[in-house]
Amino acid sequence: MNRQLLRGSSCAGAAILVAVATANQANSAVLFNFDYSQNANGVGFLDPLLGTERQNALQDAADAWGTQFDHNATITLSVTSSSNPQSNTLASAGSQIIGFSNNTFAGFGSGDVIRRKVLSDGNEDLNGSSNDGILNFNWGQNWDLSSNPNDVNSSEFDFYSVVFHELNHALGFSSFIAEDGTDPFDNPNIANVWSKFDQFIVDINGNPVIDPNTGLLNQAIWDAGSTGGASPGAGLFFNGPNALAANSGSSVGMGLGLYTPTTFNEGSSVGHLDDENPLYEDLLMSALVGTGASARALSPIEKGIFQDLGYRFVSDSTNNPTSVPTPSLLGGLIAFGLKLSRKRIKQAGG
Repeated sequence: MNRQLLRGSSCAGAAILVAVATANQANSAVLFNFDYSQNANGVGFLDPLLGTERQNALQDAADAWGTQFDHNATITLSVTSSSNPQSNTLASAGSQIIGFSNNTFAGFGSGDVIRRKVLSDGNEDLNGSSNDGILNFNWGQNWDLSSNPNDVNSSEFDFYSVVFHELNHALGFSSFIAEDGTDPFDNPNIANVWSKFDQFIVDINGNPVIDPNTGLLNQAIWDAGSTGGASPGAGLFFNGPNALAANSGSSVGMGLGLYTPTTFNEGSSVGHLDDENPLYEDLLMSALVGTGASARALSPIEKGIFQDLGYRFVSDSTNNPTSVPTPSLLGGLIAFGLKLSRKRIKQAGG
């Protein structure tokens, strides 16, 4: 099976505004709106022949994915397109990130616009009227847009699976830690801003990468683990309690193995489950995706990760959103991409 690297990218361009909104739903759900105004006219989602079909498939996939969350919030993503058959990027997506202009530790997840908005059921909107995040697709690859996975053949990428994966990154399944160990802002006048996901990253001995009291990254632990190699014998791990409970009975070091190849891949490393470990290679949030029908649902451990990030699902009854002071807006994104022979799922912080 041909597998490719899912990796981050961005694209800008002037175009007419084509905003697609979901219909109101009586039950709890995360609703997604898409703003296509940054697509170059006639390209991608605005292609004169295929654009409408692509928009409809994206909206249908997003509507389906949002219904599993027991939250009421509307998220607007700026959608862009590229077309590069030689690129190792399938798609990218991410949340805007807010920086704090003081010297107090900003906390885990306090600057993530989309996650904070969803967990507060739409009451915390850190960036106001601005779009909440971005989504990009590379139409230079061979996509199948069918909602039926049986229609996806061995030479096509599963559009629905990739959309689900990307929306998960935007919702917070992501690490903000750059290759050198800095946060997205790398600014001495702005306190460290880490994702909620980063709170649960530990090394093989259970030592946290980021000190929970000071918010400072342990450079030695990061340098050794972020390029440590395949789990469960090396690398970094996610040890959130809900994810670990869902993973009972499996031996994977100190937690769920994260993707930590010996060569760091910005936007792919650490922010995915480790597809180099057979336990995770076919899961929705593993680091690689292949042609043919791919995962379209969260496994129990992936659902556990989202619960550790604070999310409720329709069958859950707990809720633990946090509240922090409103900071100044900076920005950032998380992404998902591809690589020839095996295609990697990638997220990129900015």
